Amino acid sequence: MPTWIFLVISEIGIDCEIRVLCKLCMVLSRIWS
Repeated sequence: MPTWIFLVISEIGIDCEIRVLCKLCMVLSRIWS
């Protein structure tokens, strides 16, 4: 992926959404395990 995509993503703040998704995945993994 081009580096400018990462710049746009960081500006939009999608990194925060990714953190939330990671937390949700952790919760789901706990429920399923």
